Amino acid sequence: MWLELLVAFLLIVASFVIHGLGTFSLSRWILPTMQNIHSLAFWAALWLMLRFFLALVILHLLEGAVWAEFYLMQHCFPDRETAYYFSLQSYTTLGCGDVMISHSWRLMGTLEAISGVLLFGWSTAMLVSLLSRLREVRREPRVEDHPL
Repeated sequence: MWLELLVAFLLIVASFVIHGLGTFSLSRWILPTMQNIHSLAFWAALWLMLRFFLALVILHLLEGAVWAEFYLMQHCFPDRETAYYFSLQSYTTLGCGDVMISHSWRLMGTLEAISGVLLFGWSTAMLVSLLSRLREVRREPRVEDHPL
């Protein structure tokens, strides 16, 4: 059990680092766009949100892949598809139960779910923040709209 907890902790740290670096990079990418948000048309703002959203989905898939590759290295599943299926089910807390991990690693699914829930919360907070900022900026009067 202690080995399982240690390995899960390392995988959680790896997921956190991936998510942290990814969201930091996304923030650096989006900040210049946010400076000119007043000039964005509705469809341009929607396109920005979609790209941001898809980038977050890719981050989550990468994080699930880290866990799946560990499962493969430990021969927990017969093939890559099953390892990824189990990992993404655990990470998203779906957990249908049609694929089970070996008894010696059974805590991993639960620990991966804890990691996934927290990282999804982080992503949700970023999406809400971006959407709030878009709405806030759209409501602000622009300086050039007011004569001195």
